[in-house]
Amino acid sequence: MTRGWLPVLLLLLLAGCVTTTPVAGVVDPDYTARSFGSVMVITDEMTLEERQAAESVLTEELGKHGIKALRGVDHLPPTRAYSAAERVAVARDAGAQALLLVSRTESERSSRYYPPSYSYPPWRYHYPYRYSWPYHYGFGHYTPGYTVEWLRARYAADLVDLASGRKAWTGEAGASDGADGYARLSAAVGRKIAAKLIGEGLLKAGTAGG
Repeated sequence: MTRGWLPVLLLLLLAGCVTTTPVAGVVDPDYTARSFGSVMVITDEMTLEERQAAESVLTEELGKHGIKALRGVDHLPPTRAYSAAERVAVARDAGAQALLLVSRTESERSSRYYPPSYSYPPWRYHYPYRYSWPYHYGFGHYTPGYTVEWLRARYAADLVDLASGRKAWTGEAGASDGADGYARLSAAVGRKIAAKLIGEGLLKAGTAGG
């Protein structure tokens, strides 16, 4: 493979794959043997696009396991402001046993410039010309300069018991990707958070809650 394909492959990799860190989380000791069968997902400190992406992925992933999951944007219109008490009241009225609060806590946009380069082929060929064998080199490949941009972000999440108002679980995770927007990052982290909570047994189908 010639060197000229390297920037193309790099851009494709950055655009097509979000890298996430493992979800670090802690379960409150009083909730190690308890679980919730319904939850409302509410996102904060994100753009509307991010919120919709994260809440959609989380509810979809939880729904696959029989858990009743509600998007906060569907019950708490982003056109209005809500207090913590109002959020709790809306979630309870919708039948949720817990609140899953997810927020973006850190973000960074970075870039790196790669200068132009010229690569020479590692081969040469020759052909007979009268009585001599002069060498002729093939054409090289010119790669113009280019810039690669990427995003990094960290997210925090809390699972709150609506019956008591206590925090049953808290966690965080990070993600990075090409500079296509944070929505892809929040969606990827949302998928990881859903898997973590299901794996911990905190969210489970058919349970009555804490």
